[in-house]
Amino acid sequence: MGSCSSGSSPAGARAPTSGHPGRVHRLTLHPAPPEQPLDTATAVGTHGLGLGQGTALAAELGRLPGELVVVAVEGGDFTIGQGLGPAVAAAVPRAAEEVRAVLAAHRDRPAGQ
Repeated sequence: MGSCSSGSSPAGARAPTSGHPGRVHRLTLHPAPPEQPLDTATAVGTHGLGLGQGTALAAELGRLPGELVVVAVEGGDFTIGQGLGPAVAAAVPRAAEEVRAVLAAHRDRPAGQ
């Protein structure tokens, strides 16, 4: 399972890519305020936002946490209407378990950490 820790600005946050559909990634970001504000001139909706743009939007709205954990499954076919491929579908339970582990670790953390 891939793991990445980044202190870069949210606008520069990108999920690692390896070209391996079904690979589960876990990124722990400690976002800094964006170097540039969100470009509202080109933002037409939230459905097409990437990770960097989404975290920049959260920062702009004052909703960005001090630590952001992202669990993602690497996709294979992004054709509109295409369902999950076999490798991606098989990875969903692993990703769900990773999310449960993140939540358990957060729940067990002393207050203020």
